Amino acid sequence: MKPDTHSTHNINNVTSTVVINGYDLSLNLLDKLSRGKEELRPVLSESALHAVAASRSMLERLLAEGAEIYGVTSGFGENCETTVAPQAAVELQHKLVTYHGVGCGAPLSLEETRAVVLTRLNTLARGYSGVRPVLLERMTKLLELNVLPVIPEIGSVGASGDLTPLSYLAALIAGDREAWWQGSRVPAAEALSEAGIEPLELREKEGLAIMNGTAVMTGIAALAVQSLGRCLGLAERLAAGAVEVSGGDRRAFDPDAHSLKPHPGQQGSAARMYRYLAVADDSADSSATADVSAMARNGGSGGNSQPSAPGHRVQDVYSLRCAPQLIGAAVDTLVETARVITVELNSSNDNPLFDPHRNKVYNTGHFQGSHVALASDALRNAAAVVADLLDKQCLLLLDGARSGLPPNLAPPQEFTAAPGSAAKVSQSTAPNHGLKALGITVSALTAEIDSLSAPIASRSRPTESMNQDVVSLGQLSARRLREVARLFELLCAAAAIVVAQAASLRSAKLMGAAPTPALEELLVWVRSSVPELKDDRALHNELQALAGRVAEWPSLIG
Repeated sequence: MKPDTHSTHNINNVTSTVVINGYDLSLNLLDKLSRGKEELRPVLSESALHAVAASRSMLERLLAEGAEIYGVTSGFGENCETTVAPQAAVELQHKLVTYHGVGCGAPLSLEETRAVVLTRLNTLARGYSGVRPVLLERMTKLLELNVLPVIPEIGSVGASGDLTPLSYLAALIAGDREAWWQGSRVPAAEALSEAGIEPLELREKEGLAIMNGTAVMTGIAALAVQSLGRCLGLAERLAAGAVEVSGGDRRAFDPDAHSLKPHPGQQGSAARMYRYLAVADDSADSSATADVSAMARNGGSGGNSQPSAPGHRVQDVYSLRCAPQLIGAAVDTLVETARVITVELNSSNDNPLFDPHRNKVYNTGHFQGSHVALASDALRNAAAVVADLLDKQCLLLLDGARSGLPPNLAPPQEFTAAPGSAAKVSQSTAPNHGLKALGITVSALTAEIDSLSAPIASRSRPTESMNQDVVSLGQLSARRLREVARLFELLCAAAAIVVAQAASLRSAKLMGAAPTPALEELLVWVRSSVPELKDDRALHNELQALAGRVAEWPSLIG
């Protein structure tokens, strides 16, 4: 039964509360809570606490009746045939947490770690895991005071959940291992003490309930999905900019045309690009007749202000004309991935589960992360397609023979004809090379993204004495998705620099022709971090700064 509705409350700019009930936490709110961009604080709903208490009462009743319960009165995994006496049940949870302390690799970022804790909190709040309410209250306090576990990123195969990485959360709650506290990595006991939090002894099922789920892969994937939602939105704006500065034809994005191939993502991308390419006095929903008239006025440019170049093409190259078909397909994949990750975020995914409403115990495999793995695989592949599109658009703009702009978008310099040879020129200073190297970086980023697009979910390998004979590798797939998202932010920033430089040179060439409002907005955004290139300079710091601001763009999934 679904408890009270998830909500937020804003009162006079005081910290807002986000109600956690296990049923309707969105990716957008998880992202905001994890990144700390807004004053948001998670609080547990009363109905969630009641549901958790009911599930715990059922577990305690079964224990009193002498019932056999996996992971409580039995060993774990391949050792499930081993019977554990009731008086050893608490020690069993401690041992589970202890022997899983074998993670390795770099720790998750603070944002990812908060996402993991929030995801596990939301799952347990559904009230089917047999834990005490105090455990959830303690997790909420850790988030409120920003005491976070140090979680190594390697050690999960995504079956029986993310056991090893989640053991670091369980250990922190009990006062063991390490924590992030006030910007430093310190012993967990020290962090808890300074924060005024008492270590909590994990009781029956509680270590297993924390660890035996998909919170790490889900939290990582959720943040990556939001990031790629912003990147794809920016990619649409960049594609429209590439069309505009190269004198492309806006009619290719006419919503009427795209109504004939009704993929939602494609239709949405086309409509947005059509709107971005509208000049100030041109409505995005102009009639076909008005559009043709605008073309006649503007030399065949479909409503844009640039005149036709000699040898004007009837149709643009695919990297311009087919942008909505490529980006739109990726957007549809993004939407489906977001749906899958949202379901996982609001699901019960540990084992066993205790259902007090039906008086049933479920021994099942909800900890398998196959949904997360397959969805992350699909979105990485989609991102690689759009990365290739941006790479081709940049190549087009940097190629002077195709764009009609200076080669490599180099700032113009004074040239003097060499005596006796009209084919050669000389100059007093070394020539500018413009964005030649940035174009190579764009291709390098695209290659990196492509290299991460290979499927992970199909690479299952058996482990744990063949008990875990099929595994999801969901956490690995999610981590690859996170890497793609980080690279894509850099790629978008690099492509934005290319489009902005092309727009500046085009404006000068056309004696001050004004860009569309959408392109002007993009230029203002770029120029706040990357001034126009007037002479060759190193751009690495500016590129990184602009990539860090990709998060300012709205996500296509809200």
